[in-house]
Amino acid sequence: MGVAVAITIWAIWAATLSLAGAFRPTPGEATLTFPAAVLAPLAIFLGLYRAAPRFRNFVLTLDVRLVAIMQSWRVLGLMFLQLCWLGLLPGFFAYPAGLGDAAIGMSAPFVALAIVRDPTRATTRAFVVWNVLGILDFIVALTVGTLMSGTWPRFVGDGPTTRLMREFPLAMIPTFAVPLFAMLHLSAIFQARTAHRAQGV
Repeated sequence: MGVAVAITIWAIWAATLSLAGAFRPTPGEATLTFPAAVLAPLAIFLGLYRAAPRFRNFVLTLDVRLVAIMQSWRVLGLMFLQLCWLGLLPGFFAYPAGLGDAAIGMSAPFVALAIVRDPTRATTRAFVVWNVLGILDFIVALTVGTLMSGTWPRFVGDGPTTRLMREFPLAMIPTFAVPLFAMLHLSAIFQARTAHRAQGV
């Protein structure tokens, strides 16, 4: 219950800041508001996991099948390609971000089904690698998205920028959805690592 309340408050906070224009890039001037909105929730998650036994137990007892299938929502990342084709997002951002999200999203049901059939799949190296790739996709998308935001005009020239990703409602993706799905990936990795330790691997 407490986690659900915290996630709701977090979503409202991210929406309020994006509506207020707090994440809009300024040409030639980098601000910490956007990276803080992305990284702070992850820092809190990792801090609680390390320092709060009850929270750590909650993370380690999440249904890993649900954790995996939740990543299916990432197929919505294909909309980045649509926005690119409309000239609203740069292809340098849209293609890796959109195709990376789609790859994880479309594979998620198969990963979850494999775990349903054989729960030990959730402790395999392949499962860990899948989760790591999901996190790497976020890192690439956020890095490229920041470079193409318009803060550094030389990276975009006269083409479209990723400014749209800093405006509501799309700003909810990097400031809320990305950290949330990254936490799910981390939860799965932590569970696999704990299982390996219990088995003495």
